Amino acid sequence: AEYHRLLLMDFEYYSKYFPLTYPQKGIWYLEKMYPGTSIGNIAGTVRFKGEIDYQLLEKAINIVIEKNDGLRLRIIEEDGEPKQYISEYNYQKFDFLDLSGSKDLTELYQWDQAQTQKPFKLIDSNLYYFTLLKINDQDGGFYIKTHHLISDAWTMSLIVNQINEYYSKLINQDLIPNEKKPSYIDFVLNEEEYYYSEQFKKNHKF
Repeated sequence: AEYHRLLLMDFEYYSKYFPLTYPQKGIWYLEKMYPGTSIGNIAGTVRFKGEIDYQLLEKAINIVIEKNDGLRLRIIEEDGEPKQYISEYNYQKFDFLDLSGSKDLTELYQWDQAQTQKPFKLIDSNLYYFTLLKINDQDGGFYIKTHHLISDAWTMSLIVNQINEYYSKLINQDLIPNEKKPSYIDFVLNEEEYYYSEQFKKNHKF
């Protein structure tokens, strides 16, 4: 715990930037091999049945972004080396796609596929994207796309569940706890701590 604290102080003293974890580095180098593609994109569309309050849905998504600093990770390059930092939270207005004039879901599927194939701008940009969707007065939801640098399929499931939870609380005017979710930086520091540990030396020798 003391080493963890000192390591954090060291990072904060010299820079606000943190190294990529080893799983992130693998994804980063894959991006370098296939630049400008959607190879790192993870996406999905979530639909709700019934009337939707899009203002509250947008607020619920913003709460999730604020509470989870891993979503706000941004990547920079210094001398060819990738580093990351947590961007400051600011409330966001999301795109709104109204398909209520469509006869079927073909337009939604085509839009979904085209949006998922769009690559992220990796350097110093958000690595997530949300769009609010309206299919008709009793059907809609949101589209979510993240880059694999900040999430995986399990993470996506957690994000969607949290959005649903906070949206339900906002609809019912229930209290939303103030605490933030565990920080991704803790994972970064734990990995760095392990790298310099005696256990790592033993494992590496093995």
